[in-house]
Amino acid sequence: KINILEKQFDKTLKEEKHFSKKINSLVSSEEVKNMEYGTKMHYILENIDFNNPDYSNINDYEKDLVENLLINEIFNDLKNSKIYKEYEFIYEDGNDSKTGIIDLMLEHNSYIDIVDYKLKNTNDDVYIKQLNGYKKYIEKKTKKKVNIYLYSLIEKTLVKLS
Repeated sequence: KINILEKQFDKTLKEEKHFSKKINSLVSSEEVKNMEYGTKMHYILENIDFNNPDYSNINDYEKDLVENLLINEIFNDLKNSKIYKEYEFIYEDGNDSKTGIIDLMLEHNSYIDIVDYKLKNTNDDVYIKQLNGYKKYIEKKTKKKVNIYLYSLIEKTLVKLS
């Protein structure tokens, strides 16, 4: 005897939503170069060991950018924290779902720091909305206090948003 179970699936097309900023305009060749360099720096930061950095595969300028990131106070206790890089997730809230990729998440016993790297500009309301979305998701998932930061690699500044 074969039992057949029929399933009904929702066939409506869902719009893919992201927390990150979307670009819907033409970009200049300089902006393309900046985006490519930003991607390169994200790759470097994703692959470098923050506890024991090996700078042998990057140039002096990139080394300086990484070193200036790591001297910030939130990196003082790396050995006692869990480090998540390029943490990808899907946040579902009712019928709404959004995808996100957190550049850096440092999990401590009682709180979490989220850092989003920017090549230069950290003054954009879209970034604040993006990081608040990340914060809401991680707080819901972990039940821990979450601090959110924007870090400008070129300006070497860490901005705490909350």
